[in-house]
Amino acid sequence: MVEPSPGAARRPASGSPSRPSRPVQAVLFDLDGTLLDSGPLILRTYQDVLKEHLGIEASPGDILAHFGKTLAETFAAFAPRPEMVPDLVRAYRARNLELHDRMARPVPGAADTVAALRSAGRRLAVVTTKRRAMAMRGLALMGLDDAFDTIITFEDVTAHKPDPEGVLKALAHLGADPAAALVVGDTPADILAGRRAGATPVAVGWTLVPGDVLRRAGPAAVIDDWSQLLALAGL
Repeated sequence: MVEPSPGAARRPASGSPSRPSRPVQAVLFDLDGTLLDSGPLILRTYQDVLKEHLGIEASPGDILAHFGKTLAETFAAFAPRPEMVPDLVRAYRARNLELHDRMARPVPGAADTVAALRSAGRRLAVVTTKRRAMAMRGLALMGLDDAFDTIITFEDVTAHKPDPEGVLKALAHLGADPAAALVVGDTPADILAGRRAGATPVAVGWTLVPGDVLRRAGPAAVIDDWSQLLALAGL
């Protein structure tokens, strides 16, 4: 999950990204808000479900505060009773599926960047809190459903970002050293998961998460365009 307001992205301040000390073997991507521009979709889905089921008129900021968390964790913050959360999660998934293909779009340049990394021999993964079916739907929408060496989804781990389990599992599948891997994402949960796994966390500057919030998570670099990621990867 990711993204707040339907307006323009608020970019964190970014300097000149410096390369990791080790040659990069692998690049691990978050999906929503990093490769897939799904912010308006996610925001609309949460707002629809919260209004219909709880009568809550949630602002973008209300939802943004929970970006990077699982659906259950997010709805637990709004539901008056814990037993309501499973029904809210089901309603979200149904509404999100209904809207997905009309509202989700590739982040410009994402597919070309993945292709360039793959051609250069970098091992590639997606680590997302989405369920596999929807993650694959999003990747197919981008033409990237067969572009990654491994895809770690909600069902593949017991602890979700910011826990490093998904990142570590992807690195194990790739046979990559954490010290030679970049973890690219748009939320503090992505950055913390990468750092806790011993990888180099990279934040994307097109995130809608406020810059100060993202910087507090400690990214090694903030990129404002894909060419900076390619440079970090040694291309």
